[in-house]
Amino acid sequence: MTPEEILTETPDPHGARVVLLRRVWEGKILRDHAELHDHLPDVLRTVSAGSRSGRSVVVRPHALLLAGRRPESVAVGRRNL
Repeated sequence: MTPEEILTETPDPHGARVVLLRRVWEGKILRDHAELHDHLPDVLRTVSAGSRSGRSVVVRPHALLLAGRRPESVAVGRRNL
């Protein structure tokens, strides 16, 4: 396993490619939310469908990268998930 190994990917509601790195899934998401271990397909469906909750989250460049972009090229902003 390499640190930047792509675990999976899915389009967001706008068609942009969202990539989930293995190190993020195993080293951050599952570490902090072990209950998601068997729910990767559900997480991907949520990313693809988006959320109608109206809540905004801050997307940090090191947390979410657009495929083919370097972290410094991703702007920090707000996005409904």
